[in-house]
Amino acid sequence: MNRILYIIRHAQSQPTEGLENGLWPLSEVGKEQAMALRALLMPLGIKRLFSSTYARAVGTIEPYSRESGLEIHVREGLHEQTIVHLATDDFMAVWKRSWDDYDYALPGCETNREAQMRIVSAIQGVISECKDDVFALCSHGAVISLFLNTLDADVGREYAESLRNPDVIRMVVDGPTVMWDRSYELPGIGDVATGYPR
Repeated sequence: MNRILYIIRHAQSQPTEGLENGLWPLSEVGKEQAMALRALLMPLGIKRLFSSTYARAVGTIEPYSRESGLEIHVREGLHEQTIVHLATDDFMAVWKRSWDDYDYALPGCETNREAQMRIVSAIQGVISECKDDVFALCSHGAVISLFLNTLDADVGREYAESLRNPDVIRMVVDGPTVMWDRSYELPGIGDVATGYPR
């Protein structure tokens, strides 16, 4: 029997100078989005909930977790790609180059190829671990796009920049096979989400 995995991109965050990337909180808009997302997720019948360790991912699904009574299972491998070290670095130049060259990264950062291998392994791990018929995970725009690139080679920087905060992608899991339901849009998400770059 096919199972359903919803991949959730986190709500709008508040990049904060001097604060480690993983600790960036949701913005005030992001907090409102997380509350609205709670109601949008309720009809989906999600039975298990996973998240990146990053504060903005956990914060996005906390309202839904409280409402549904589902525990959030954090998984290290679902975290965002380290593209730059500081918010003051030239993010856009590095971002664009990383999509042109999957083996490029600033010193101490993660290449697209490395991040892609990590997120694929993490999502496969969640799929293997979870036996429920409907489950969800909350992660980040760059790594979600890199995962989708393994299913459709046309997914690149433009797609990554089109993802909203928050966004919800529906995957159909048939044994070891994962299929992307590209026609799916969570009802109401367009009224809640904001666009790139946050």
